Amino acid sequence: MYQCGIIDYWTKRDSLKYFILFVLLILFATSFQGVSFAEIETQTSLEKLLPTEEELEIITNGNVWNYVHKNTEFDQNLGIKDSISALLRDITRIYEPIHYKFKVPTIMIEVTEYEDKIKLNQHWNGTKSVTISDMIKQSYLIGSPNDSTDCFFDYSNDGALTVCIFENILIQSTIFDKYDEHFTYDEKEIQLDKYEMSSSVMSEIIQNISDKKNIENEKDLYKVLQNKKVDDNTQNNKKIRSADTENTDKFGVQNVSCTQDEFGLISISGQYNNDEIQKEQVSLVVSFLDRDGENIGKSIADLYNIKKFENKRFMGNTLWDETFFTCIIKIK
Repeated sequence: MYQCGIIDYWTKRDSLKYFILFVLLILFATSFQGVSFAEIETQTSLEKLLPTEEELEIITNGNVWNYVHKNTEFDQNLGIKDSISALLRDITRIYEPIHYKFKVPTIMIEVTEYEDKIKLNQHWNGTKSVTISDMIKQSYLIGSPNDSTDCFFDYSNDGALTVCIFENILIQSTIFDKYDEHFTYDEKEIQLDKYEMSSSVMSEIIQNISDKKNIENEKDLYKVLQNKKVDDNTQNNKKIRSADTENTDKFGVQNVSCTQDEFGLISISGQYNNDEIQKEQVSLVVSFLDRDGENIGKSIADLYNIKKFENKRFMGNTLWDETFFTCIIKIK
């Protein structure tokens, strides 16, 4: 069975049906120590859009992030013209299994070009539980660095996700930073700057696309996203943040989504609604089922320090073969 992890989301914002793809946050805290990857001999046109390690050094003022894996496989039957995913790892981090449990910071980048925007939306809406437009509306920050691109940003205690759509191209940048080594995500409100890596990586990609298309673009995406909170949810967010005990949601695990993409990556998301008892730990059992409803695997993930009536989002990813159909999550 493959390793699976769950990412614990702050959500004193709203009961959103959320999906953060990818990847990532990969994030699941998978360490790539001791794993060797084959060198990629060919370069797709999309690979040229990725930031180079030298460009990343400028952001971090030193050599911090190195590419450890790139994948260019995709299914043309899904309306995809080209695709690349790449994994960056913090090479300054020492593998330390006692305290850090190998949870080395990583960044996953995914760039997918579809035949047209219709195919992009059809593929997304056919495989995900929430539409792209709804995801943008429900996100923490939104913005457009140019007339052809829509972006959104969201974060959890364990990292952040930035997604942009440029015409028929979908770009996702996700950082897993469990111990806030690169940015402080463990806050109810955060202020983006150039050191937030999911948005900074996205800035480089969007700028490369804009240069190629001769489009005027705001290079620093964090400036565009800085004050773009979604107005529709402002009042609800204030109510939820100011009155923890006035939660009318059902208790337990809610809004569970388990979807598998064409690469075999399973994205898991949901929300845990706590009751009137504060808990130090809640264990979630994720059971993976095939099309016949038979259990083909199981994983356990823990949520920690849950306050009275607190809602916590969680998100995770794992790889599985074609026998996977769905999953269920129960409290242990």
